[in-house]
Amino acid sequence: MNDTFTAYDPATLPAPVVAYLDAHEEKRYADVAALFASGATVLDDGKTYEGIEAIRA
Repeated sequence: MNDTFTAYDPATLPAPVVAYLDAHEEKRYADVAALFASGATVLDDGKTYEGIEAIRA
């Protein structure tokens, strides 16, 4: 996995995406998790995370 982020123009992205990127970069993981609905599903690096608790972990 690569933790290097590509530069982006925040004006071109929806506010929740910018909030996610900022919180993740600043390692504010509780804030990251709060951006997802309780029943959200995230697919990341070939893994599936279902529900806010799995996303938070």
